[in-house]
Amino acid sequence: MEQWEKENSNRRRKKAETEALDDLRKSTEQLLVDIHDESLAEPLQRPYEQTIVRTTARFASLLTLIAMRSEVSARRSEVLQRWVIALTVALLVFTAGLVFVGVAQLRSSYVLEQVMKQSPTYGAPTNNLAPKK
Repeated sequence: MEQWEKENSNRRRKKAETEALDDLRKSTEQLLVDIHDESLAEPLQRPYEQTIVRTTARFASLLTLIAMRSEVSARRSEVLQRWVIALTVALLVFTAGLVFVGVAQLRSSYVLEQVMKQSPTYGAPTNNLAPKK
């Protein structure tokens, strides 16, 4: 008797694994249709309790499939967030570099102007355009 129960349990387990894998290969739309199909079984086909159990099993498959897809989506989102953060840091560094270059140019032009103001010929008219003789 114990051997028969063990074999029966193994058969049920294998059938459950097969059905679960089949359900996970389906789309969410198809699983939803399966849930409704299970819930609409005629009372003459099987007992009401069995209909509830089968519908609940299909619903569990649907929840599992949604959870698995959600995990994949979350992982992709994390990767994209890392890219956005990296690009933001790169833009920040690039902007800081441009600000540094701009400040350096302003400072050098100011220093050059101060040096030129100290030159004796600063502001004196030049005649560079006059023809040479």
